[in-house]
Amino acid sequence: MQETTKKSLNQVLLFIGVFALAFFGTKYVVAAFGGTHNKLKQVALELNKRGPLWVDAQTRLDSATASGDTLVYHYALVHLAKSDPTLNLAKAKAFITKQAQSNLDTNAQMKDLRAMKVKLKYDYKDKNNQPLFNFTIASKK
Repeated sequence: MQETTKKSLNQVLLFIGVFALAFFGTKYVVAAFGGTHNKLKQVALELNKRGPLWVDAQTRLDSATASGDTLVYHYALVHLAKSDPTLNLAKAKAFITKQAQSNLDTNAQMKDLRAMKVKLKYDYKDKNNQPLFNFTIASKK
């Protein structure tokens, strides 16, 4: 019973943390976005100047990079290990991707990004800097 509780807690924390990250990162992009793809590099530089940013108790934005029309967020889930047998990465990735896509497609603050056809890539690593998963989204509108 205790293992099931731990598994559920890990999944809930992962879902909450990643969902918060999507909104946190989007806030900075929208605030700094001026109208050209070159602005993405400036957004990444500004995020990186602030150093690692804690989104919540589980999630840290380590850095951001930009290439062409894609802004990449590099996150660490600081209390999770890839080797944890209770971690369901496929389910977590599917949930987070769906939430991030919905945010990009429907959030009024994302209008400029949708118009410029910006892609957002999310790259997640565990507490040991081991890759967990990544995904890239683009507006479906």
